[in-house]
Amino acid sequence: MDNNTPKAFVLYHSYWPLIKDLSNEQLGLLLRAIYNHHMGDGEVRLDPVTDMAYRFIRSQMDRDTLKYENKRASCSLAGKASGLKRRASRGQRNERPLNSLNEDERNERPLNSLNEDERNERPLNSLNEDERNERPLNSLNEDERNEPRNREDNTIDVDVDADADADADGNGPRQDYVEGCSPDINNTDFILYYEILYFRNICSPLEETRKFIAYYTENQWTLERGSKLDTLSKRVGRARKWLPNGKTEYTKRVDPRFLKMWSKIYEKAKKLSVAPNILKLMLDENIRIEKDTRNSYGTHHIIVKPALSEYLNNASEYTDIYAGYIKEAGIQEVYVTSINHRKE
Repeated sequence: MDNNTPKAFVLYHSYWPLIKDLSNEQLGLLLRAIYNHHMGDGEVRLDPVTDMAYRFIRSQMDRDTLKYENKRASCSLAGKASGLKRRASRGQRNERPLNSLNEDERNERPLNSLNEDERNERPLNSLNEDERNERPLNSLNEDERNEPRNREDNTIDVDVDADADADADGNGPRQDYVEGCSPDINNTDFILYYEILYFRNICSPLEETRKFIAYYTENQWTLERGSKLDTLSKRVGRARKWLPNGKTEYTKRVDPRFLKMWSKIYEKAKKLSVAPNILKLMLDENIRIEKDTRNSYGTHHIIVKPALSEYLNNASEYTDIYAGYIKEAGIQEVYVTSINHRKE
């Protein structure tokens, strides 16, 4: 039996009148003859009556096999033609303008067939790691901000204490300088982990970031079962799962709705390429929103440091974000201020 032989054969009800009067011995020999013919194992010696039934059945089996082979050949030709058509269609799509394709067609386009603007519009999850790391920061959306990538062009530093608005630009005491995410896995990509823990709404994200790095550095970035966290993507994944003190539940730092709004402001500020010290202040872990208890109008204040308050109050780019938060939170007004408005 070769690979082209059908894997089965059919015994029709119409055979019954031919074989119902055969003895059990004759039926056994008939079945063996049928199988031998199908498998190509040679003929079986039969008596005249059994041989007549066998020849009738064998003729029908041969017709069925011929039908199968014709259908198989037809399907093979159709498959080849379909493959050629798909390849031709893909080639035509690669020549068509990107805005004339649907989302699936755009994501299937080879990256080298796109211009720079079209490449930057592709979803991050449709690119490989090298392609993701080549994407400019201002082409990423909010959901893509924590993906591993090279961000040397947007290096910022993080305030490591809670007192001054000091920065590394010479306008105050120099704080610990933290480089942006680097493709070199040997670097401590502090800002990347800090951003993740900050927007996961963990209390004291600065302290937790230090704990996270210290824990995995001490264990040489190796998990209990021996798996190595040898890529930035794996380490980012652990940061997203990090739990303070190993607890499955933890106290949220601020209202999740507020943090969602604040995340949008931070991402937009990065796209606008605002000054690094402003980005740093936007990651201050003491930022919060409070209700003004001096009136009953539902006024809320976002409490930030003075320099950030001055910047945000003179920037109109975030108005739509504030409006969305006001609607979602069900409040009347929201202001950015550096003054605590709670009643003493």
